[in-house]
Amino acid sequence: YAVSEDGINWLRRDNDLIISGKFNKWDEKGICYPSVIEINNKIYMFYSGKKYGKSGLGYLILKNSNAL
Repeated sequence: YAVSEDGINWLRRDNDLIISGKFNKWDEKGICYPSVIEINNKIYMFYSGKKYGKSGLGYLILKNSNAL
């Protein structure tokens, strides 16, 4: 998780994002290429796992929208 005011200089906020739940073998070693969208007032993040999503895609649902 990182934020930027100008799209060039980024500030990492690793401790501000906590991902919980059980990971499977295809995504336990990495989450990459995320895409975040809002549907019906819920925030979703779709992502690929190891090997560029060869085994599929995963998704997360933001539980606390106040974190944004």
